[in-house]
Amino acid sequence: MKRTLLSFLGVSALCAMLAATANAASRELTPFSGYKPAKENAPAANRVESRVRAQWAKDAPAGIPVCGEFVASSSEPQAKILFSTDRAVKDFKVLALAFESVDENGKVSFAVKELYRLDQLTPEHPLAVVTTFFGDLPNNGVSYVGEDGATRNFAVNVSGEDGSLMLTEF
Repeated sequence: MKRTLLSFLGVSALCAMLAATANAASRELTPFSGYKPAKENAPAANRVESRVRAQWAKDAPAGIPVCGEFVASSSEPQAKILFSTDRAVKDFKVLALAFESVDENGKVSFAVKELYRLDQLTPEHPLAVVTTFFGDLPNNGVSYVGEDGATRNFAVNVSGEDGSLMLTEF
């Protein structure tokens, strides 16, 4: 009885897989090259650029003076990030992020803990931060007060395309 039931379940599963494959084959597929990065899909009014740049410290052009360093995490493997700007920003903070939720529109919420603060991040004084990236969800971030007086918060992400660092506003 058990063998007959297991055989029946196996045949049922095989039939379901074949039906799913047939349905998938009849759908028109879009190759990955046909998709645009999220920033390009966003309406122009929603596209925002950060005044602050993040890059791997090892990739920074020669001659950029690192005027400060903060160790946010001593866990391994460590990564050193250089935060710089072309114009001064006020109330620059290094943040620890912990995922909280995602709303129905895909907006991610994080619990935020301030780790380090500068009154001002300037072009002459970039900041190096030693930290660790855990998993796929962002756990590092920065914030600063923009020219309009609003606080802007960014998660530090590693690009899956080329391994560069990206700042994503949240």
